[in-house]
Amino acid sequence: RRAFQAQRNAINHAASSLRESGFNLKEAFRSLIFSEWYQADALSSNGADLTQARLSELAPLGQSALLTPEQLIRKVQAIFGTGLGIDPSNPDQRRSTYLLYGGIDHAQITERAEAPNGAMGALMHLHADHLACRFAIHEFWREPYGVSLFPFVDEDNLNEADIRANLIHLHRLMLNQDPPIEADVNRSYSLFSMIQSEGAARVLAGEDQRLIYDCRREQVVPDDADYVMRSWQAVISYLARRPEFLMQ
Repeated sequence: RRAFQAQRNAINHAASSLRESGFNLKEAFRSLIFSEWYQADALSSNGADLTQARLSELAPLGQSALLTPEQLIRKVQAIFGTGLGIDPSNPDQRRSTYLLYGGIDHAQITERAEAPNGAMGALMHLHADHLACRFAIHEFWREPYGVSLFPFVDEDNLNEADIRANLIHLHRLMLNQDPPIEADVNRSYSLFSMIQSEGAARVLAGEDQRLIYDCRREQVVPDDADYVMRSWQAVISYLARRPEFLMQ
């Protein structure tokens, strides 16, 4: 609310400058360009002022851009240790997902998409689910493909302190939150806890203990009787859809 009010004050100041100048549009531009919103280039070096409340206020500020397909491929490779289905070097993926995700071919498509569209949004969801399903939880029964995603838990751990410690690790690794925002970690924990409790109840009622077929095909996967692995899948998929993961 305070961030909204500060932005509203800047817009009102620009509107007043426009009106007082006899509607000379240059005055509105001048007011905005000389505002703190336009000229700020970094947070204060005084770390004591950067409380969680202040970080929440500043979160919407600044410029951000959607990661290009190439950047997202490198990021996923570094974290998950796997390729992504938008690789321009793959002819099939180049003709389909790569161009749909904002890639360029230097012929008919020469400018990258600056904002997500419906097709890109669908691909974001598809790839987030695929990474969570096929690669992230592989670490529970074998070695991780990339960086360790679950250093504080295993496939049966339901200790809240351990889960929160691992969520903090994931927020740092995937969302570049350092320190992680407490409200965001709480939201991720609520998602994990809700899915695990509801899923475990369904297993007791007779639901299949195994992961869905697409997550276990071509690899040996233990049963998920307590729904912990599927809860972590949901968390990984959620984090991989966050703007902090998909943008820079």
